[in-house]
Amino acid sequence: MNLLPSLSFGFRLVFPKSNKNSSARKSMLGAILCIAVSIVPLVCVLSVSESLVSAMTQRLIGLSSGSIHGLVRKSSPLAKDYGQFEEYCRSIEEIPDVQAVWPEVNVWALAAGKNYRSGALVRGVREDIFKNNEAFSSMIEVLQGSLEDFGKNPKECVVSQVIAEKLDLHLGDSFRLVTTSSQDGNLRPKMTGFKVGAVVSSGYQEIDSLWIFVPIGETISFASEDTRTSSVLIDLKDPFSSNLYAVQQQVDKIAKGHVVVENWSEIHATRLERYTSTKLLLVLIMLLVVLIASVNISSALVMLVMERKKEIAIIKSVGASPSFVVAAFLFAGILSCVLGIALGLPLGLVVSLNINQIINALEFVLNKGMSFRSLFTGQWNQDQIVLMDKAYYLSSIPVRIPVEQIVFLCFCVILLSAIVSIIPSVKAGKEKPLDIIRKG
Repeated sequence: MNLLPSLSFGFRLVFPKSNKNSSARKSMLGAILCIAVSIVPLVCVLSVSESLVSAMTQRLIGLSSGSIHGLVRKSSPLAKDYGQFEEYCRSIEEIPDVQAVWPEVNVWALAAGKNYRSGALVRGVREDIFKNNEAFSSMIEVLQGSLEDFGKNPKECVVSQVIAEKLDLHLGDSFRLVTTSSQDGNLRPKMTGFKVGAVVSSGYQEIDSLWIFVPIGETISFASEDTRTSSVLIDLKDPFSSNLYAVQQQVDKIAKGHVVVENWSEIHATRLERYTSTKLLLVLIMLLVVLIASVNISSALVMLVMERKKEIAIIKSVGASPSFVVAAFLFAGILSCVLGIALGLPLGLVVSLNINQIINALEFVLNKGMSFRSLFTGQWNQDQIVLMDKAYYLSSIPVRIPVEQIVFLCFCVILLSAIVSIIPSVKAGKEKPLDIIRKG
């Protein structure tokens, strides 16, 4: 079989020279549009989910745990002597592939404003963390105040946006942190006054909603040994490298049993599994939509076979083989899918790159619609519709196009269209020219 004439015939099946009205051509055009429409949400889901998962994972690693996290055991002398703890941190810096080491002293406390109370995680950190820590300097957004003077006044702290909203705190306001200490076997409350030096947000409230940053020396001074915990955040040059477990083993070896050492994938395993399963579920739903759209190609080819029976009979009568006809109709189905992808892919990329503006526009339209509805019902709803709630998602989506995944899925869509095109193509190849001519 000569493949080129077969492909040429298949091309003419999709783009015939005659301009006569044809139901099969309309069905083929509808199938192409269906593929294009189904590709748009598939590309958007891939781009948005990939960007969300990547951005949230980077925040979890950079701001919460580090590439490797070490939690000092309560019974260890490192938990009681901060000098030994600092020496341990300096020894970790000598390990190859370790970029930076950030010691922390954490304590749970009750943050008390003038009228409100809230639980809080006090993170005692080094004074230079907001300047020299790459993740903190790039991912922390300052909403009020400045981080330049952090640590100069030990009684000034940095509070998260959620804590500030709960306690109605603003820049310069005073509040108290209530901790406990054990004396003679009895727990006693201890109050320490602080002033708001800055209000910040990581853009992901699920991890920063309880954070209050205090200079590490001040945290040690007001938090008792039995309530505070010491930990270390270890940043690697590449947290996704294959050397992650090797570095973890070296850190664990240096710890000599005094520190529980875990890497970021172990700490955030539940969250990462949730992100991955949600992403896969969304992609699966979109693939089912593409599958339904691909079935339209099969239906259009069936109609095309019925319309072109006489042409099939003619080319078979002059020597065309069944495989020639099968290849032509199979190529027509694949070509229709490629045209649909060519139409839908650019539109999907445009929508993905402008997803934040589209979401904001949809929120504006929906809220205006609710306000307009209230004019007729008389029921005023003060709550605003928020499509991307910051309590569960990022405040904005840093879109990153996953080129390799999109290309792979496009090939899968083409393969799927080829599969659904096999039955009508084989049926066309089995048409008998004498029967067609006799009936025609």
